[in-house]
Amino acid sequence: MQKQFLSRLNDSMKVCKSLHFLNILPMLLFLFFQSGAGDLHADGESLLKFIDGLDGAARKLNWTHSTSPCTWQGVECTPRQDNVVAVKLPGIGLYGTIGEGTLGSLSKLQIISLRSNHLSGALPRDFVNCTQLRKLFLQGNFLTGPILAFSNETNPQLTVIDLSFNKLTGILPSSLSTLPHLKTLLLQNNALSGNIPPSLSSLSQLNVSNNNLSGSIPVASRNFPRSSFSGNAGLCGPPLVLACENSTSTPSSSSINPSKSAPLTKPVSISNQKPAKRQLSTSVIALIVIADVAFLFLLGVFSLHWYQKRHCRQREENYEKELKVSKDSDFAKAVGDVDDGKEGYNSAQEPEHNKLVFFHVGHLTFDLEDLLRASAEVLGKGTYGTSYKAVLEDGPTVVVKRLKEASIGKKEFEQHLDLAGKMQHDNLVLMRAYYYSKEEKLLVHEYLPLGNLSFAIHGMSIVL
Repeated sequence: MQKQFLSRLNDSMKVCKSLHFLNILPMLLFLFFQSGAGDLHADGESLLKFIDGLDGAARKLNWTHSTSPCTWQGVECTPRQDNVVAVKLPGIGLYGTIGEGTLGSLSKLQIISLRSNHLSGALPRDFVNCTQLRKLFLQGNFLTGPILAFSNETNPQLTVIDLSFNKLTGILPSSLSTLPHLKTLLLQNNALSGNIPPSLSSLSQLNVSNNNLSGSIPVASRNFPRSSFSGNAGLCGPPLVLACENSTSTPSSSSINPSKSAPLTKPVSISNQKPAKRQLSTSVIALIVIADVAFLFLLGVFSLHWYQKRHCRQREENYEKELKVSKDSDFAKAVGDVDDGKEGYNSAQEPEHNKLVFFHVGHLTFDLEDLLRASAEVLGKGTYGTSYKAVLEDGPTVVVKRLKEASIGKKEFEQHLDLAGKMQHDNLVLMRAYYYSKEEKLLVHEYLPLGNLSFAIHGMSIVL
């Protein structure tokens, strides 16, 4: 009897416990979702506070209390939509400063992307409170002040920091070396100073160019290209060409203990000179190659010029030798063995034996004998004969063209020359006389002291 009572009591207690748990479960679920809604509401208030401190395009975002922050432009939430994890508003024309107590109060925030805007002022110090922050993109703004001291204690998940193209000042915090997952650090085009932290070994991408950094580049960072450090006048060491100066400790120790100066200074000088020699060798070799190519080019130009000048001089000398006539007998030999020409002349003025026929009577007073006695020289050779320059003893200088190759009858010859002799023009050489026989045909015209058209254009030079 007693046992049955105890068993019934136990069953009733189990039922009561189960009923009690079923009554509490909705309350627990309500509290759970209410806490999530409370976190999202707090994140929304922080975002509205952030946007209220900005101008420009921020007013067009339409962030309001009546909608969930997870539906706002540029805002991303967790799958349960209980917290904001990303704020992405790149290049939308945001003006103003990022106030404290806004983005820095989002406890679950992982990504901040506000690049390519017009944000100014210093970085909010409460960014370090975002313990789950992974990526920070603030490049292309007008931010000033120092870089925040992100560290493994406050932001252990940071993998990307891009603060390039701003106006940041100060030094690079040494705490950046403690970030275990940091892969990308881009700080170029700022006004940072000081040294580069020595232990940035975990990075796969580094750029600190165009700042005011100084000192030696750490060994852990020398595997990056030269462009990552260019634009810093105070930096030295590989991969830059500028080698770091020797420290003053070695000379002071050598002066104190001269006996140890030789073994100590020798390896130091070798270690300091090898990197500089390795960096300068490429530029020196390039200069030597350029100088050799320039020298060979100039040598080839001068050689070609000398050859052309020498060849032209030889051609001119040969040409002058051909045109030169040494004695009066040469011209006499050319025209002296003429036939008596017993045939008569039908022209207005018939010549006697060995007489010239003049086109313009009274202009010239010489005969064939005067031409034979004249000093003459060859002017050139043409298709139908040779032209001579004849300098008469008591008369003018004329040109005698010996038409030896012209096979034409006397009557036809006279008709052509009668017509030609009557032609007068400023651009025509005035013809003076002619002579005809079976063996020789001579044509006398004025001498042009300034040379012919070819000489006026080309001179005596021979163009190769």
